[in-house]
Amino acid sequence: MNGEPAGMPAEMKTDLSLDTSLDTSLDTSMDIGSLEILEERVRRALEMITSLRSERNKAVSEREQTSAALEKGKAEWQQSLARVQQALLERDKAVGERDAARKELQEVSQQHATVLAQHQKSSVQGAKAGAEMQKLREELDSLRVERKQVRVRIEKLLGQIEVASGQ
Repeated sequence: MNGEPAGMPAEMKTDLSLDTSLDTSLDTSMDIGSLEILEERVRRALEMITSLRSERNKAVSEREQTSAALEKGKAEWQQSLARVQQALLERDKAVGERDAARKELQEVSQQHATVLAQHQKSSVQGAKAGAEMQKLREELDSLRVERKQVRVRIEKLLGQIEVASGQ
């Protein structure tokens, strides 16, 4: 107390006591109590500083781990995004191939329909041609039969002419 600020280090108190010309025995007993309180406060301050440093180091370590995890997550996300983009490209390619295949199928279906119509037309024409051919065969057979009949009559007539001229 003696004009000394509270919480002052012991070395400074000793220096001040030399300047003051007060009773040293009273000063010493008060300095020891103040010194003990001051030492206790310094010890608690050091413990608090140590604790705060430990907490700060722990927080810095956690922040670094979080940052590393975030970077790892970001890298994984970018890889996933790249895979998704690749899958989209492959899907678009497959859709293009599917559309081309559908168009080709449609063209083939149209060609098939055209060929089928031509086949049906050919079948009708073939049936007509077959019917005409059958008619011509029948006519040919009829002409052959008629020719045989004419030959037989000619032979009979020739035979009669021979008989008549031979008489």
